[in-house]
Amino acid sequence: MSRLPVIQHGAPPPEPRARWSPSATPPMPAAAGGLSFTEIAAMLRRHTVLILGVVGLAAAGAGYQAWRERPLYRAAAVIQIRTEQGGLPGGLAEAGLELTRSHADPLLSHLQILRSRGVLGAVVDAEGLRVQALDRGFDRGLLRDVVVDAAVPPDTLLLRPRAGGYEVTGAAGTARAGYGERVALGGVAFVLAGRPAPKSARLAVLTREAAIDEVLSAVRAMPRDRTDIVDVDYTDHDAALAQRVVNAIVQEFAVHEASGARQESHQRQQFAEEQLARTDAALQAAQQELSAFRSRELAYSSREKMNAQESDLAAVELRRKELEADRGVYRALLSSLERSRPGSGDALRALAASPGVASNPVIVQLYSELARLESARDSLTTGEWRSAATDPDVVRLTTLIASTQEKLLATVRSHAAALDSRIGTLEALRSRGAADIQALPRADAEEARLVQQVQTVQKVAEQLRDEYERARLAEAGESGPARIIDLAPLPTRPVRSRRAMIVALGVIFGLILGGGGAFGVELTRTSIRRQKDVQAVLRMPILSVVPRLDTSRRRRFRRGEPAEGVGAGARLAPELVGVAGTDSFAGEAYRALRTNLLYSAVGGTLKSVVLTGVAPADGKTTTAANLAVVFAHEGFRTLLVDGDLRRGRVHALFGMGESPGLAELVTGECSGAEAVRATPVEGLYLIPRGAHRPDEGRLLRTEPLRRLIGALTQRFDLVLIDTPPILGLADAAVFAALADGVVLVVRAGATDRAAAQLAVDQLAAVGARVLGAVLNDPDAEVPRYGGYYAYGYRYGGARAGR
Repeated sequence: MSRLPVIQHGAPPPEPRARWSPSATPPMPAAAGGLSFTEIAAMLRRHTVLILGVVGLAAAGAGYQAWRERPLYRAAAVIQIRTEQGGLPGGLAEAGLELTRSHADPLLSHLQILRSRGVLGAVVDAEGLRVQALDRGFDRGLLRDVVVDAAVPPDTLLLRPRAGGYEVTGAAGTARAGYGERVALGGVAFVLAGRPAPKSARLAVLTREAAIDEVLSAVRAMPRDRTDIVDVDYTDHDAALAQRVVNAIVQEFAVHEASGARQESHQRQQFAEEQLARTDAALQAAQQELSAFRSRELAYSSREKMNAQESDLAAVELRRKELEADRGVYRALLSSLERSRPGSGDALRALAASPGVASNPVIVQLYSELARLESARDSLTTGEWRSAATDPDVVRLTTLIASTQEKLLATVRSHAAALDSRIGTLEALRSRGAADIQALPRADAEEARLVQQVQTVQKVAEQLRDEYERARLAEAGESGPARIIDLAPLPTRPVRSRRAMIVALGVIFGLILGGGGAFGVELTRTSIRRQKDVQAVLRMPILSVVPRLDTSRRRRFRRGEPAEGVGAGARLAPELVGVAGTDSFAGEAYRALRTNLLYSAVGGTLKSVVLTGVAPADGKTTTAANLAVVFAHEGFRTLLVDGDLRRGRVHALFGMGESPGLAELVTGECSGAEAVRATPVEGLYLIPRGAHRPDEGRLLRTEPLRRLIGALTQRFDLVLIDTPPILGLADAAVFAALADGVVLVVRAGATDRAAAQLAVDQLAAVGARVLGAVLNDPDAEVPRYGGYYAYGYRYGGARAGR
């Protein structure tokens, strides 16, 4: 068969693709600002076992903690807090209290007192809360009449049963007592009412401040909306203790508030009494001074005179303002009339209708005359027989109308002048009245001052006397602003358990920790995992990404079913997805590899291609076999050569024997016709590796191998050679130097970056033409871009092989 370049089979693509060489540096991929969502999802999927393990451990720990969680009981009491403000006597401090009232809520202030260390400290002392049970099954109700001295340091007491009673051991020594008897040890005294459930129990002695802090953390006071009712609750693992503590808190708070209210009432009473004595003395002095002044100055007659003059002055002022208002009206009407055209009836009618003008008989008479003349003229100048303006009668009436108008205006002006005169007279009267008032004796002002002083002191005295009586009554019967509505009953049900929340938090913490561990593992890995890693590290194009293989093919292979696309009875390995139809998405990846190789052959001959990997299990054999299948399906007469004389397994993929093969062919022990075998795939032929030999490394010599490859390329359209890993042996370098192109297979998540770079350097050292890389992804390491690749990834199953 004539030598036929592969690219001549079929129509060449319109635009050839640039050929890669080791010295060429392709554009680097765009640097990612961070991991995409698909990359993160793929990374988490790869470390599912790690994440689930960490989550399981965290959930187990949280579950154990939740199991140890003791139930909590909440006891609630109800109180009322009256917020009426108590003030200083007579409202003297009202101004000073306004600022405080505007910025402080009295109800919330009382609640702060309820949660104060003073109130809670009294409850701690009364209920013996400085002694706490450390063991889960201990009944706190067995401890009674607990008394702890203030100076006792923190300690742990051990209770152990003894014959006829119990023994208490602590830092201060050991003491014994019978059940129901009082025991004292190192400043701690209590009565153990009965035998505790555990054989021994531990009691913690806290400092007073630590006990107050524990009570403060468990007590809560919540006012009801728009009321002065407050719900007070306390939470504890012991239901009876919770009831006792919350009732003790509200009772202590009520006593504290009543005591404070009585103390405040007593202070108010003392203050009112002191101020009342001073005010009575001041009132007596002011009354005496007023009586002496009146006897001396006869102030009563001057006061009456002043009142009369002030009344007259007010009447004069009122009349003056009325006349000024009338004058303003006249002047406005006259100004309007003078600005209007002569004979304007509207202005005259407005003037005559004003109240002041209409009351003048002369003006009324003139206005009536004017109206009569205008009516007579209108009767002559209107109608069918009207007279002309030059008619003697019309002229005479017009002259009379103008004369009457002038008289009317003159009369109004004289009326306005009369108003000015009257206003001037009233001004003079007002000035004289004011002067008379000012001229009165200053004794009247002094009398007014003394009367005001007496009235003020008398009012203060009355307020102080009322406040004194209120304070005296309040001190005698003050119950305080707090009133207990309901004491807390014994809680019978625990509050909502926190176990589910603890477990949920444990799972969330496990997810976070597991995810962080997965990220940490990813950061420490040096393998190639993504397409951009290949481009960045190896600086070569990616010819194809091979996804995970379909598990259904392996199941059919195990059941003995024939492979798709081959004759009956053929036993092809499930890794050969290239023989399947278009429903095999891994097969589509190999067909994409075939297409990219056709593009890379444009402008040159591509008759022989070496497929090698960086290290074992990279998937080079599976890739070579599937690539040979898809080339044969395309109509190429294809030969697949197993160049791995040590561990080659291409023959096993096609269900054939390993010899005779390449080893016998290069040594001359068999002919080419015996070594080349037809496979079940039409157009695909195979040369297996041959039988194992002790001198396999010396069989592959350059010159005989060159002649063999040349002879094979004369008979076939394409020769694909599967070689050992490039870093393992020199065999791959020998084949790579003789072939027209090399395809490097790397496995995502397994091939080390430094090893892959070293492999590329070795290929470049022997002058190999590297066409590109195939990213084998049997473990779903590569992020899933695009619908096709994502859909193909749904097929889980066997790995791509070695």
